[in-house]
Amino acid sequence: MKSIMILLDGIQDQAYEELGGKTPLQAGGRESFAQFERESATARFITSVPGRETDTLICTLMLLGVKEAELPTGRSSLEALAENFPFEREDLILRCSFIKVDQENRIEDPCCTPPEEIAKALMEEVIARHQTPLQRIGGYKCLQCVPKGNQWLQGFDAHPAHDCTGWRIQDAVPSGNQLAEQMAATTLALLERYRPYTVLNWAPSAYEELPSFRQLWGMTGSMVTKTLVLEGIARAMEMDCPAVEGATGDTDTNLMAKADATLKLLDQKDFVLLHVGGTDEATHRHNPVEKAEFITRIDRELLRPIVEGCPNGTRIMLTSDHWALCSTSGHTDDPVHAYLWEKGALHQGDFGTLSGNAAIKLLCGDKW
Repeated sequence: MKSIMILLDGIQDQAYEELGGKTPLQAGGRESFAQFERESATARFITSVPGRETDTLICTLMLLGVKEAELPTGRSSLEALAENFPFEREDLILRCSFIKVDQENRIEDPCCTPPEEIAKALMEEVIARHQTPLQRIGGYKCLQCVPKGNQWLQGFDAHPAHDCTGWRIQDAVPSGNQLAEQMAATTLALLERYRPYTVLNWAPSAYEELPSFRQLWGMTGSMVTKTLVLEGIARAMEMDCPAVEGATGDTDTNLMAKADATLKLLDQKDFVLLHVGGTDEATHRHNPVEKAEFITRIDRELLRPIVEGCPNGTRIMLTSDHWALCSTSGHTDDPVHAYLWEKGALHQGDFGTLSGNAAIKLLCGDKW
């Protein structure tokens, strides 16, 4: 049996006046989403884990069937793995994000791309202050490596940047141990010098192994994504993850190329996880209109080619990793909705609310 899990990152959201009182999915979904609604069974999955951040790392690994005890401490080491950012097992890897702070010292934009000369100056200051490697991995994203720093993982308290919109900068900086306090001091010092821009460290992690996909499920698996943490998961779980021309991980991505790559992998593998990150990126920019317009493109340029191009008997689970609210730019731990569709068959009914770990078993099982 061939199966696809289509993971639309943070697609579920609340309603907005800008969208005529509709959610981005209601405003943007068209024919393909309507087909899934008509022809699918449904389920809801709990992808959050008590005591852990509700983010793409944890939620995706839950949907891939990784046990809670095997979940990694953070995303940064997996992003470093995907980016070929060199690190050793005893190092600590962190995100270092550019942010923008308003005149009242509250975070105005937690995913900010400053002018290039400012971004360069901020990076040079971080490297000079901490004597640590720093590598830019996207507009507002950097990875920072603290050599032999995994001893500081214990007690390092940090908040995801995208959850800190409107926070006082003093409340958002890391705390809990000496390294965290040093990085907090750097954030505040750079703000004084480069206001309204500075950096914020979060997502500390050390190297941790993940089980292979074949080990978990006894079948071959692959992934289509341009989001670094997902690429890192694919590499760690020994899933093929080919480069896709024009894929960006944002709303400017080449959706048709991602659909084509998915169908090609389906010829070779039992299971394909297709991840689309632009819905979440639009959320972090507080932009429900952009999110809805991107969902319209997903309907036409991604879902339609896959539905038409996959062979009869292919099963598709259309779902998300977590909810994401444009109003806050953050995630919530509400169960995510899933459609369970099979080409050439009509399925209806509801499987109820299940643990995220049950997603692949349900998708590929015989309960249908």
